[in-house]
Amino acid sequence: MTNLGTFEGLEATAHPRISAVCETSWRTLAGPDQPYLDPIHLGILEETQLVGEAAGTIPHYVTLRDAEGILRGAAPVFLKTHSHGELGIDWGLPMAHERAVGPYFPKLTLEVPLNPWPGPRLLVPASQNGGNVRRSLLQAIEKLAEVMGAKSIQIAYGTASDQAAAVACGFFPTETLTFTWRSQGEQGFGDFKALLSKRGRQRLRQEYESRISEGLVFRRIDGLEITPEFVSKIYAMYCHVFEQHAHKEWLSKVYFDQVIARMSDATEFLGVWDNDEPIAGLLCFRGDQTVYAQHWVTNTDRSSLLFALMFFSYQEAIVRGFSAVDYGTIGAHKALRAAAPEPLFHAFKFANNEFHSLAKTVLAKRSAATRAAFGEFARQVPYKDKRLAN
Repeated sequence: MTNLGTFEGLEATAHPRISAVCETSWRTLAGPDQPYLDPIHLGILEETQLVGEAAGTIPHYVTLRDAEGILRGAAPVFLKTHSHGELGIDWGLPMAHERAVGPYFPKLTLEVPLNPWPGPRLLVPASQNGGNVRRSLLQAIEKLAEVMGAKSIQIAYGTASDQAAAVACGFFPTETLTFTWRSQGEQGFGDFKALLSKRGRQRLRQEYESRISEGLVFRRIDGLEITPEFVSKIYAMYCHVFEQHAHKEWLSKVYFDQVIARMSDATEFLGVWDNDEPIAGLLCFRGDQTVYAQHWVTNTDRSSLLFALMFFSYQEAIVRGFSAVDYGTIGAHKALRAAAPEPLFHAFKFANNEFHSLAKTVLAKRSAATRAAFGEFARQVPYKDKRLAN
């Protein structure tokens, strides 16, 4: 535990384990739609050694408490010696930093390691104006960076409020994109079809409904029903996807086992079966209103099954009353299938003032490129009314 001082009357502390923080208080700050930020999930990452000193991702959960000991703010902060699992939000910056001023690492990152999905990073009570608390959290994190010798502080996949607070504290903003289907108040899947353009309906028939006609079966399995044996099948398909791209898988089998066993109420599998055998699927986290379609898994080379599963996921969301299905970053193919682009908010602050000024130019160019990409992807979303894509 590291005492960081007092900021605007709130005592700041950095904790090496999430178990040192009250689960209920942390969960309240994170909100009901954030399974990745749940203390159980963060604890699983620690216990499976996907984070920790050996992994080069050391937890420092920052908390702010008032004089009565009540948790008023928190942040998931990690000291990292690499950028693994971030999908390139600091792409190009490590090399530039090395050339200009020296070593880029370690860095302090506000994120959920190996899970590059959107959510709040400066956790404050929803019932109050959190501006002062966010500012105090950032001041405490800057103190932590100084103590740890971090070369930068980076907020990854945060909210607009996180980014605005950071900019007010001297951070530079940048954006990337996520792709999300959002409900338009459909009462049934027929309502969704009616919103699509002619090309969109044609794509749905070719990629989803025709698969059903071929005899493939689409099914949702709730986390409570996923057996250890089925987890093994899911994980084998997960590894196959990484092998197809000649990459080492990010997550371990024991992580999958623990997530299903301990977070069954927040997980589900949307799958495709052929002759009673699963051949592809999406292992999803489930929040209060959002389904996070995190892990695309398959044991075939039929990548088009992902497209079919996207339409199936919308159908399931509509039936169950979920308001969104988030498909994460990367992929023009997602926009073509009604998952519209949305900005993801990041912010950077470098310890070296010379490089901090240089980074401003780099990050501004990235933001401009993201805005241009947003416009292009939004035009591809197959709704009759293009306003639904913005």
